[in-house]
Amino acid sequence: MFYYYRRQIRLVGILVVVAVAAYGGLKFVMHYKVDRALRDIEASLAGRAQLSYGAIDTDLRGAVRVHDLDILPAGAPQPIRVDLARVTGPHAGYFLFQQEQHPAALKLELIGVHMALDDAMVAAMKEQFDEAAPAKPAGDGCGNDEGPSPALLRELGMTELAMDMSMSYRMDAERRQLAGAVELDVDGVENIQASVMLGDVSPDILAGDVQLDTMPTLVDMDLGVRVEPAFAERYLAACAKRRGQTVDQYRQGLIAEAKAGLTRAGLRLGPGLADALINFHHQWGEVMLALRPDEPINPMALLLGNTTDWPQKLGMELALNGVPVSDLRFELRPPNAEELAVMMGEAPPKPKPKPRDRYRYVYHAVPLSALDQHVGASVRMQLRDQPARSGILMGVVANEARVEQRLHGGKITAHVPLADIVSVEVRQVEKIPRKDG
Repeated sequence: MFYYYRRQIRLVGILVVVAVAAYGGLKFVMHYKVDRALRDIEASLAGRAQLSYGAIDTDLRGAVRVHDLDILPAGAPQPIRVDLARVTGPHAGYFLFQQEQHPAALKLELIGVHMALDDAMVAAMKEQFDEAAPAKPAGDGCGNDEGPSPALLRELGMTELAMDMSMSYRMDAERRQLAGAVELDVDGVENIQASVMLGDVSPDILAGDVQLDTMPTLVDMDLGVRVEPAFAERYLAACAKRRGQTVDQYRQGLIAEAKAGLTRAGLRLGPGLADALINFHHQWGEVMLALRPDEPINPMALLLGNTTDWPQKLGMELALNGVPVSDLRFELRPPNAEELAVMMGEAPPKPKPKPRDRYRYVYHAVPLSALDQHVGASVRMQLRDQPARSGILMGVVANEARVEQRLHGGKITAHVPLADIVSVEVRQVEKIPRKDG
């Protein structure tokens, strides 16, 4: 009997050893796959940035953690540091075999992102990763059109931007729903969170293949923005000082800029939303927007409808620092043909060729006293008791005008006494007015 139990113990021991070896082998393969993926990313950044990283942890439940990630843009004095990059969601098979191009669920978290507030760092980031952005003249770091500059943030006592960020999605193929979420938290400055649930999604949506006939519907959406009041007031004071204004004057200018920007985008706020915008710039804090339609709604059908019905159709809710905004009326300019084509996934219509400007020569009377200002121009002169003369005015010398005329295939210069000139006209170029105005 002892022999029998010893055999069982041996068998269990062997199974444990095999299981441990298999677990270690799978972990090694996952580690290798992740390391290779990071090296591929590093190769794709060649010439634009250098990538380095520390330890890699893997989990057979489908998690990867990369520690001490450094990204050094070309030309930057120091790297952007990421304490921890974590990917969760896919099952282990995705990392081991990559049999799915897009896993059904994925979450990426960057925890402890540190970027120095250095002008050279910001310039290097823009040069290497923001090539499509149009060049703009450097501003003072104030206003709605540009974020706070590194110099302004240093003036506020900051030495770096410390951030956490995450993005995730989850696909429910059976219910044909896709949930997505993003969050950005800038320590001591702001927090932005957004989540959306889409319905009637096609299986190819994760590959970016969205056609008009497979346009997903909106099930619900949440957007939250929090601006730290202490930071906002320090920012206002610094910008007001830079522009030689009081804090209230700068605040009013900021509100006016925000309204003008919305108007340019085709959005006109009703009284309730306009008051909310003003109150936000005085109180700061948290704005929460929720869309809860009674049933999933097609965004294209919404765009083609009356915008005054949007708040009700979307089940819109808005709150500022926990206080609901009851009047949610607004007007939105309908999309033009080009914008609508882009929304429908079609090529925008070719712009009509701009009509070419047309010009003509006309003769305008000028005072005789100003004749010397038109040397080199074609002129027509009416003379006393003499035929009219026309030609190129070569000069006005010794009380006479010298006019070059064509005669029998050649040229002669006529000397016309100013006293004999009754009137003179100068030929000028004039644009022909368009019939369409």
